[in-house]
Amino acid sequence: MLEDVRSGRSGEDEWLGNSWAGRITRGGFELTDLFDDEWTARYSLDEAHGVTIDYFAFLVPDGAAVRSEIARWESAAGREHPCRDHL
Repeated sequence: MLEDVRSGRSGEDEWLGNSWAGRITRGGFELTDLFDDEWTARYSLDEAHGVTIDYFAFLVPDGAAVRSEIARWESAAGREHPCRDHL
C-alpha cells in the first residue's frame, strides 16, 4: 500500500488491525492506536518506507527467502513487486 501511494498508483489507502489503524496519503502515513484515543502519529512517506524496509530485513534476513517471497507476491498480484529493486 505504501509503495502504491508513493509511486502515484493510488491516491490513498488505509488498513485496520486489532489495535492499530493506518492511513497512507500522498501527504504521509498516519498511525493511530485504537486503544488510546490520544495517540496518533504522522510520518513522511520516505520515513515510513525506510522503517518498513528495515523491518523486512529484520524479519527475513536471508536474501534467497526474500526473493522467494517476492516471487510469490508477484504471482498472486499479477505484477512486479514495487520494492523488488531494493529488498
